[in-house]
Amino acid sequence: MAVHNRRDASLLCDFSVLRMVVLFLVLQQSIAERNESRNAYQRLLFQIFEGYDSDVHPGGGASVKVWLAAKVVRIVSINEKNNALQSQWWMTQEWNNPDLTWNPKNFGEIKTIHVEPTKVWVPDVLLYNNADKDMDAVGALEKYKTKIAISFDGNNSWMAPAMFQSICKIDIKYFPFDDQKCHMKFASWAYDVSKLDVYSLEKETGFVEGIYQPSNEWNLKGVDVVRSEVKYTCCPNPYSEVVVTLNIERRSRYYVINLVFPCALIACMVFFTFVLPPECGERVSLCITILMAMTIFQELTSSKLPPSSDAFFLIGTYYTVAIFEIGLAIAATCVVLNFYYSKTKMPGWMRTLLLRTLAPIFKVKMKYRSFSFKDNQLPNDVVHAHEVGHNPAFESYNIGDGGLGWGGISDVFEQNQALTLSSVNVASHEPLRYSPEEEEEQVMSPALKLNGVSLRGNVSELNDKAANKDTAKTSENKEPTLQQLIEWQEEWRTASRVLDRIIIVCSIAIGCISAAVIFFQAPRVRQIFNIS
Repeated sequence: MAVHNRRDASLLCDFSVLRMVVLFLVLQQSIAERNESRNAYQRLLFQIFEGYDSDVHPGGGASVKVWLAAKVVRIVSINEKNNALQSQWWMTQEWNNPDLTWNPKNFGEIKTIHVEPTKVWVPDVLLYNNADKDMDAVGALEKYKTKIAISFDGNNSWMAPAMFQSICKIDIKYFPFDDQKCHMKFASWAYDVSKLDVYSLEKETGFVEGIYQPSNEWNLKGVDVVRSEVKYTCCPNPYSEVVVTLNIERRSRYYVINLVFPCALIACMVFFTFVLPPECGERVSLCITILMAMTIFQELTSSKLPPSSDAFFLIGTYYTVAIFEIGLAIAATCVVLNFYYSKTKMPGWMRTLLLRTLAPIFKVKMKYRSFSFKDNQLPNDVVHAHEVGHNPAFESYNIGDGGLGWGGISDVFEQNQALTLSSVNVASHEPLRYSPEEEEEQVMSPALKLNGVSLRGNVSELNDKAANKDTAKTSENKEPTLQQLIEWQEEWRTASRVLDRIIIVCSIAIGCISAAVIFFQAPRVRQIFNIS
């Protein structure tokens, strides 16, 4: 039994030793393979770069074709003042260098290596229209810091992210409905087309789904790529170049909501100045307040507008036209007020034009409660005014309301002291008799001493000259009668109401037409409304 146990222990020990030996051999083989692979990579690098000079142009005297691809990542910003576009890209350059080839079978099937760009020859493809103050940021070794992938057949691929600031002529004529075309020109600085020929990988250039990040201010409509050859006066041979064009449009919703709508609202408030009654005395002050509001609004929003002296953009034109229209409204308000408070006889042509022709069109009627002075008859409510005191009916004759009132009569008598009014006896319809002093006092008093005299019936005469109509017509210094003064004043006030309605209609028409003419200049606005 003891012999059997010793035999089992010996077998277990031999098995453990065998297992350790196998594990050691496997590890040794793995390390050997790794060292062999490392040695192959090192041998490959040593063989490739032994005696290699990165300044030597590949291919001898043949022209090297460089394939360029540019994928736009995002539009960072556009500086209208400095005409500069800042954008982020993924750049790819591919070319073949016959000096960097090997047989993968001799180097452990290694088909691709990655090296620093300073170790090999690289094309000096730069951004010609660079706007960055740092001139080292135009491309090539100064711009791209990533490694270059070299294949066994000599193909080189250099992929790197880059942030470019390029010159872009910004046309803000149609701001905020403007479209821009920003060109980025890539070409070699040192080699002409006989040494280096640049081509574009069109399928790998431009907008790529999943890579491009939309901008909050600009929409990318498309990317165009064009290759061309340009000959400069400095050199005998032309240079090949690839021009990448970004077609972008400004997102206008922000500017419409924050700049256009408030301006239009302030401009529309001027319409309400012609709705206010002229006697309120607030028309001119309202117009001036609107003008000040527009000026202050323009000053506050000037920081959001692109500064440029080359073109006057749409919204700036709209601001200027709106301010000009408000100024015209102030002038029109002054004309209306002048009409409203005029008390002279209206010219015949003006009466025909405003009262007979335009008043029916604009549905304006005279508010004057006319009464006839025929047979020297006064309205009964005027006659009874002294008995009832302050009668509401009395108010209807106030000139300010378009009728006749003792306030109006007193104004008339103050302006024309030649008008006289003889009191009449209520019962007998005969003139009351006063002493000459009392008659003079009655004539000179603005209120006609209503509280002390009973007026009922007929007026003996309104005026010494009006007593004889023939004499009044032939008199060179004819004074207007009370009825004429009231009628003239009511004609002017009716004319002012006609002007109010004409100006409101014209203001709305001018405001709408001017806004349409201004903003329909932008092709994008015409496209929205299907206007060619």
